[in-house]
Amino acid sequence: MLYSQRDKRWAKIKLGTCSTTIAKSGCLITILGSLFDYIPPRVNDLLLMNNGYLSGCLVKWAVAEKLFNFEYLGTGSKSPQFYPVIAHVKKGLVGHFILMYNKSEFYDPFYGDVVSLRFRQYKIIDYRYIKIPVDPQDSKVKDFNIIIALLRKYIVGSEMA
Repeated sequence: MLYSQRDKRWAKIKLGTCSTTIAKSGCLITILGSLFDYIPPRVNDLLLMNNGYLSGCLVKWAVAEKLFNFEYLGTGSKSPQFYPVIAHVKKGLVGHFILMYNKSEFYDPFYGDVVSLRFRQYKIIDYRYIKIPVDPQDSKVKDFNIIIALLRKYIVGSEMA
């Protein structure tokens, strides 16, 4: 399920222990929620209950990878060798996280949609490399593969027309 950090059901909920909200700064927890089938407030709660925030609202990767069963491989500026990858981008004057499915399409948690990188014209600052275990029986893997197939059919196909 793709969520928007600005969804009215959780937009005003405080992010971590900071003075900001999920709507304003919850892009990363919204990505984690979409990847691992949790609504963003649940991700926020799990991180809070497990000391998963640094400085109040910065996600501790070591905690997140244990809670959501993925491997965090670090930060870097080299083009990813595999996907999905979390990209840190410049959105106006502030930083923002998006989830890239391939070199050109991404999920934007601010809007809750999937678009072409050319469409939003974000400037990539760096990447957060993650590895999600592949279990053929895992419904999340199946959902992700369905999303990729839809991307290829509707976004890539429409750009070729």
